[in-house]
Amino acid sequence: SHRTGYVLACGGGVVETAGCRTMLERHWPVIHVNKPIDDIVAILDGDGATAARPAYGQGVSTKEVWERRRLHYELCSTHEFPIAKGDSGFTSITKDFVAFARKILGPRDLTVFDRYSAFLCLTAGTYVGQDVQALVKDHDLAELRVDLLNSMTNDAVRAEVATIRRAAPELRLLLTARTEGEGGKCPAAEHERLVVLAARLGSDGVDVEARTLQRKPKVLQKIRESQPHAVLVGSIHVMSTPLDEAFPGAELDAAFDSLAGYDVAKVVGLAQTESCCLRMHAAARRVCETGKPACGVCVGGAGTLSRVLNLSVGPTPVRHPGMAEAAPGQLTLADIQAQRQALRLDQPQHYVLFGSPITRSPSPTLHNTAFMLRGRMNKLYRRHECT
Repeated sequence: SHRTGYVLACGGGVVETAGCRTMLERHWPVIHVNKPIDDIVAILDGDGATAARPAYGQGVSTKEVWERRRLHYELCSTHEFPIAKGDSGFTSITKDFVAFARKILGPRDLTVFDRYSAFLCLTAGTYVGQDVQALVKDHDLAELRVDLLNSMTNDAVRAEVATIRRAAPELRLLLTARTEGEGGKCPAAEHERLVVLAARLGSDGVDVEARTLQRKPKVLQKIRESQPHAVLVGSIHVMSTPLDEAFPGAELDAAFDSLAGYDVAKVVGLAQTESCCLRMHAAARRVCETGKPACGVCVGGAGTLSRVLNLSVGPTPVRHPGMAEAAPGQLTLADIQAQRQALRLDQPQHYVLFGSPITRSPSPTLHNTAFMLRGRMNKLYRRHECT
């Protein structure tokens, strides 16, 4: 009688029986509201406990019960809503949960990954105790470099995501676990685990290294089926070999074409001259003109022009002036805008539809397609959900 429009709330003990686990595994979505176990113990067992402790059996602690159920929670859920350690603001948590649920139930939103968009690369080891709101000021989208965190365990990543979301609930998050072979610090064997976790955490976007997971198509299929809201950024990074050697002739176009199954195509190479930047931009622009956002940038001192040019074809990574760069030659958004102005490149013209609910409005697709067909590459139509 309540098939739609309702949330069925289950106690943690629901995973104790095989029948209930089977029921949960057949349902979509199932959100695990993941509160840190130390906070749960403090509520149930600590001094001044505010809740009655369930009868787990003589000599069985709350933490032991949690450990017994932990794997079941992961296997029976499709999504995780992590709560930051020590966060007891129930009203705000509830508001954030509602926004989380609406996001994962809604369509993929490519508006913040489109032309003239930039994503701030977060490269710190931890964001606990930092002024996250000040860090991400003036940015709609940020890339959390999971491989640069102090710890890449599932619990550590959950804690960082919860901290960032709590501080900046309107911020869109792209999670990236760059492998050692593609210029990052994540072991290749850990990339799949972190990609799956990123999607489960309700990330707006997930960076997937196409070559690292090229033999595991079922991983992407599972994400598409269980987290259809997530924007998948297919990426290829060759940062140790010069661009013209890594992608001679038509191979640069072929690299972008190999990412056809992703929502955003991203290729990064090493520039030795500015001609490499022009070549990269031409390949990325070709993809953009088909309607797919593209990111084609070059690293190194000679690669900065590629970042300036890329802003007109797709999402461009930028650094915070107070943080380490995520890749050699990375610029701040202010640097890119200043150089575009100096080069007299087309300034973007934004057209915005305001309202609520408008997540399913076809207006951006209709208008942006018309802009591209008319060659108006500097015009961009977006949605902005507001009341």
